[in-house]
Amino acid sequence: MNGFSRIDRPSVLWATSAASLLIAVQIASKACRDALFLAHHGVEHLPLMMGSSAILAVLAVLFVARLFSRHGPKRIVPIALFISGSLFFCEWLLFAWSPKQISILLYLHVATLGAVTISGFWSVISERFDPHTAKRSIATISAGAAFGGVLGGLLADRISAMLGIGPILFTLAALSLIATTMVSRIGTRASGEAQELNAPRSGLNLLRHEPHLQNMGFVVILVGASATLIDYAFKAEAARVIRTETELVSFFALFYTAAGLITFGVQTTFCQKLLKHFGVGLSLSLLPLTVLAGGLIGTAWTKLWSLTIVRGTESALSHSVYRSSYELLYSPVADHLKRPTKTLIDVGCSRLGDVLGALLVVGLIALDASRAVSYSMLAASVAAAITIALVVRVRRGYIATLIRRLRTGALRHSESSLLPGAPRTHSTNDHAALLQSALDPWLERNTADLLVRAMLESDLRLQGTALELLDEMVPISLRQTVSKILESAQREPRTGSSKREKVERLLASMRSLHLESPPPGYTNGIAALPKS
Repeated sequence: MNGFSRIDRPSVLWATSAASLLIAVQIASKACRDALFLAHHGVEHLPLMMGSSAILAVLAVLFVARLFSRHGPKRIVPIALFISGSLFFCEWLLFAWSPKQISILLYLHVATLGAVTISGFWSVISERFDPHTAKRSIATISAGAAFGGVLGGLLADRISAMLGIGPILFTLAALSLIATTMVSRIGTRASGEAQELNAPRSGLNLLRHEPHLQNMGFVVILVGASATLIDYAFKAEAARVIRTETELVSFFALFYTAAGLITFGVQTTFCQKLLKHFGVGLSLSLLPLTVLAGGLIGTAWTKLWSLTIVRGTESALSHSVYRSSYELLYSPVADHLKRPTKTLIDVGCSRLGDVLGALLVVGLIALDASRAVSYSMLAASVAAAITIALVVRVRRGYIATLIRRLRTGALRHSESSLLPGAPRTHSTNDHAALLQSALDPWLERNTADLLVRAMLESDLRLQGTALELLDEMVPISLRQTVSKILESAQREPRTGSSKREKVERLLASMRSLHLESPPPGYTNGIAALPKS
């Protein structure tokens, strides 16, 4: 179906480059943050810092969500990146005089602005492409992000080994400022989609009335809580085994580099195939399924090697298959709903998950400090099991949102094809009947009719939404059949053929596609057609 939702390649190129830099900054800054904090404050203060930074991030995101709603992420994200880069520069200047205080500032900075800029970047992407084009573009952009993870880990390791911690902060400042320019070059939506002109609304109020977004928020909270529990167990064991600041930086940098390499491999090899063949639901479930199994393994073997494997696998899947699947969930959501809520869910709910995980860690330490690591891994497994059940509801909400977007026609240039009784050419009617006969066994009648009308529409965003709904609801073999019919619809001339000739071509096409039976009336009525 490559001919039906066109990709703006310059925008994808800029987005891929920006994703590489943003994730490189995120990974390198996390390596510095973790090493500096553990070296200067110890693992016993880690749960408190996790919880404090998460609360600060939630407060910050309430403010940022309103800015996104009022001005759009395209304008706000470059500003946030500039502020983040300036903070890295200030931290570099002050690090030599007060490393202990700077380690706290860096932790709060990375946990707050780092998450906001990443979420905002993906908001720009989700507003740029229709759902079907987004599925194909996000795989490429996520591959760039995975490469950035490798780059960030290597930068942190090599610069710290040769020059020390301070120069890493200067490098992060420079990369953040370069990313500012790249994000601004991604572009805006090419479609003429009419935008909602409603006054900005509170994201919290919107979440109360949108079940699909609520379920997504619960998934993010649970994913964040399980990640925090695994992260604590991993870092606590690393701090117990590794003692010096330089060795900790090197260990975390090498860990993030290896995780980045695995992420890149998964993203480029499996991610797009998983999304294409199995859809968003199963792809989204892969992370909690892995955490469930990994948490049980970590509970049984609380060694640095086993916890490193579990944490690395969780990180790789989180930044590849899960990220690509999760971002697609926003593609059919209307902008006036998405802008006030996406950052609240991405960052606010994620940080609430961090708070929940940190509170669980504190409680487990109070219960039995000697077994807090193994108990944390067990709690992560429980959170993952609940997440799997919620993903089923999220997939249903995604499909319902796609259908709602088609039904309201909010993505279209014109209303012609969705209005009952709209005039159509004979050629369009023939192809619609052929598509209808193929889809009726798989879809409800109203949904199949809506899907066919949208696929034959000239609006690429409406067409892309229909194709994404098709990907989620019918087998891939049927999608290939529908693709051939749509290609035939594009190639067929609109004038110059008699009705009899058109019907004969359609019957031949149906036989070549091995459809069991043609639409009712074609075979019986062909003899009665005029020969003109």
